[in-house]
Amino acid sequence: MTIDQQAVRTYLATNARLIDLALYDFQFGNSSQQAVIQALAAYQNKDGGFGKGIEPDFQLPDSSALATTVAFQYLAKLRSPEVIDMAHKGIAYFLQTYDRQKNGWNIVPKEVNSYPHAPWWEYEHSQQGFGWGNPAAEILGYLLQYREFVDDVVLVDTVAQRALERLRELSGQAEPDFHELLCYIRLHQQADQQLQAEIHQPLANLITKAANRNPDEWGSYVATPLTFIKAPGSPFISLFDHKLIKINLNYLKQAIVNSDHWGPTWDWGDSYPDDWQEAKRAWSGKLTVENVTVLRAFKAL
Repeated sequence: MTIDQQAVRTYLATNARLIDLALYDFQFGNSSQQAVIQALAAYQNKDGGFGKGIEPDFQLPDSSALATTVAFQYLAKLRSPEVIDMAHKGIAYFLQTYDRQKNGWNIVPKEVNSYPHAPWWEYEHSQQGFGWGNPAAEILGYLLQYREFVDDVVLVDTVAQRALERLRELSGQAEPDFHELLCYIRLHQQADQQLQAEIHQPLANLITKAANRNPDEWGSYVATPLTFIKAPGSPFISLFDHKLIKINLNYLKQAIVNSDHWGPTWDWGDSYPDDWQEAKRAWSGKLTVENVTVLRAFKAL
């Protein structure tokens, strides 16, 4: 099966957010990164953090730790002086909102309840439903990536020790949450050689536990090998047989909707039905860009 990239581009132009359309055009050689930078800047607040629905499952305009990590995932794909300035402000936000009692970050603020959101982002649920590493491990990665903007070495060292402790806690779980593991993968990408060596094997063991290897179950909200492996050069690709990766790539291609996009495998239930339709469109654009990027990385388009 071959993906019709023109059909995908047409879908994105009609339905996707500007940030995702711009990223697609940049990654596939149709424009410079300037449009991505401009679109991303629209989500940044005066405090340096990001909000305004950049994470489609909650529409809180104010900054949050989780939304700011989503923005840094976009920033990781760009290189320019303007990106450095945006990242500098974002790092300042992380440092300002660090909670010493938690030795981490509050994933979303209480104000999230005042705006349309998925049930799992209800403030009370968010305080119990996510492990420490989501988003603290990922934020640690960005503090290490932009360490020239971090003058509190003790904070970084303290969070790093907690990150290692949390990995040991997760090792005792039969089914670790894959969202938290994705945060650790992003930390692994930015860690220095010593920290990377310390987290690599425990993280590999957890990924092995979390990845569902049964294609018959991939239609539900589960982690597949490609949840963790985004390109052939992934440091964790050896965890999976190459035949399974190929099966997962073929499954991903078959999951395309109307030959032009992918949609979310989740919904908001009865919560904010009209707002969910807008969030679904945003997710569809974002997921489509992510999926075609993975397929291209494996030469599977």
